[in-house]
Amino acid sequence: MGALRAPSGSDTSSSLRASELRIAIPIDADPISHLFVESIVASARAIGSTAEAVELKLPVAGPIAANVLALQPPLSFLWALTEADPDLLRQSVVLCLEPPSSAAFEHTADLAARAAHAMHTHRAGCTELARRGIDAVHFQVGWSAALEAVADPPKARAIDILHIGACSSRNEKVIASWAADLWPHRSRIVTPEDVHRASEQYDHLLGGSLRSLLRNSEILLMLHDEGRRHLQWPLAVAAIANGCVVIAEHALDSAPLQAGEHHLTGRAEDLALIAGELIADERSLLEMRSRAYAHLRNEIEMASSVARLLTLVRTLPPPAQASSTRAASAEAFRAGAHVRPEPIAETADQAAARAGGPRGQSSNPECVAHGMEPLCSDPESKHSEMSHPEASLKRLLIQTTAIRRRLDAIEHWMRFGTPPQEPVEVCWSASFATASPTVSVIVPVWNYERELESCLHSIAASEGVSFEVLALDDASDDGSAAFAQRFIEAHPWLPAKLWRSPINLGVAHARNELISHARGAFLFVMDADNIVFPTALRRLLDTLEADPSAAFSYPMQAVLREGEMWAVHNVWPWDEKRLMDKNYIDAMALIRRAAILDVGGYSEDPRLDCCEDHDLWARFAERRWYGSHVAEMLAIYRIQAHSKSRTVRGAENQETISLIRSHAPTLMARLARPQVADAGSPQR
Repeated sequence: MGALRAPSGSDTSSSLRASELRIAIPIDADPISHLFVESIVASARAIGSTAEAVELKLPVAGPIAANVLALQPPLSFLWALTEADPDLLRQSVVLCLEPPSSAAFEHTADLAARAAHAMHTHRAGCTELARRGIDAVHFQVGWSAALEAVADPPKARAIDILHIGACSSRNEKVIASWAADLWPHRSRIVTPEDVHRASEQYDHLLGGSLRSLLRNSEILLMLHDEGRRHLQWPLAVAAIANGCVVIAEHALDSAPLQAGEHHLTGRAEDLALIAGELIADERSLLEMRSRAYAHLRNEIEMASSVARLLTLVRTLPPPAQASSTRAASAEAFRAGAHVRPEPIAETADQAAARAGGPRGQSSNPECVAHGMEPLCSDPESKHSEMSHPEASLKRLLIQTTAIRRRLDAIEHWMRFGTPPQEPVEVCWSASFATASPTVSVIVPVWNYERELESCLHSIAASEGVSFEVLALDDASDDGSAAFAQRFIEAHPWLPAKLWRSPINLGVAHARNELISHARGAFLFVMDADNIVFPTALRRLLDTLEADPSAAFSYPMQAVLREGEMWAVHNVWPWDEKRLMDKNYIDAMALIRRAAILDVGGYSEDPRLDCCEDHDLWARFAERRWYGSHVAEMLAIYRIQAHSKSRTVRGAENQETISLIRSHAPTLMARLARPQVADAGSPQR
């Protein structure tokens, strides 16, 4: 964005004195904030001013060479700046973005009260600040040339439905509920691991790529976050500027945009359905795109707001005059004259909207128990270690399972006079022998009679790719094997085959057995209680064909907890460091058969029971292989009362993590080195 970047700990007082407008932004702010600041700078230059963005990284020593402060998360960054330079607020214009419905508004108001001037991007924010005796000028976010992608609009946009935003537990459930409406379309769910990290490794939105992403998308779905009920102006305007139609949750303070004319609104859970209907009506989509862009371009330009901002900047005291009180101000800060306010208590509506507690705390214990990170988890948290009693119980359960399997083998010997043999063939469909599948879908089955029907029907509905279904009943004691046989016999057109093991040997053994029979070059690993959408195999295969270096591809999943959409799995792109702290990639993935054979398949070590997928990803990473993330909701991960993932047995503990790390010693040594660019490590 052409900004001058101040190194950490440096004195920035003289770096930008030539610019009339100097707007500070954290170097690790989210991409939407960077684009917003860039558009302000570009608009100021367009009307004849000089302007720069000052990218700062803490700690900063000495006076800050900025005269505009954008008050948006993380507000802790602004507090740190004002402590480093106590005169900063008195010689700055603060630009407030937090709406009154936000829990952070109280902090914003405190900073605005101590600034030379204040502006707010929401009219309701100006009204509330005025009620508190704080004068604030409205800053209408609008069109700027910097918002538009440089390239011409594509003739056909590759993404039908786009959603951008880190979200609360409430929004996580909403996004999961969209799954059934999203799968027919080309969608992309972009969930930065932290809205305050502008890391291309995670969110792929830095610089021009955010504009390009919007320019390449038909529709943007916008949800409120953390109790907010107002339109997210910077993102909405950026979308419209790039021809991406906005469909937003019902919002306050959206004028001068008019719902129904320039964008659509609806209930949060209905947004994906509305998007699908609009995509089906191409004429209405094109007309709304045209109306919204024309209205933004002609009626809501950023330049007029930037002109008002410059007027306020020109009334600020010069830095030399303000510096005369610097020592006294610093002493006042040390003496506690400026006290940070406590966070305001949330209203009942805000608490209901958040519906998940403080950021970084998951309301989905089932996700945590399985070792899978829900969408709203704290990205910096390590795996949640089990308590000592739980860890001991897991060891006991593993030992008990091993003893039971030995006893089953002894019983088999005593009954039949022979040791347990390999799984026996039960049945296969009429089309199986002549099929030439590209993908082999492998389905281990153990006591999932109730869930197996929807699982197999979902696989059979897959489209756009040749595939076979290989199922192995791992000595179920319910009717799973009989149902699978009936299903295969009732679907002769579906290339499918069923085996049955005489004794239960575990999911890793069952998967390895099925892999040995697979004919496809790609393996789709499917648990018998999960569901895939018809486009899943084709989208995952397209990803691997487009990225020949990837060992596997994995989709986002909606988590269905006993009939209720509950969370989202498989949120983050490939990250070796995160992987070695905690598993965040479910077993449901499309894997190159050659890759899994090369590492010897799944580990059958009983200590890795329910964690064999994590171990496989770690061994892939040890070889510098990686998985390619498909940011589309293509599957449903079901959590039932009898799911192993809901038991202590299904959880990871420190012993499990240590064992997995021992299988990737080179990777662990590489991660232990100072964080420098590693050209050989394919971080996605």
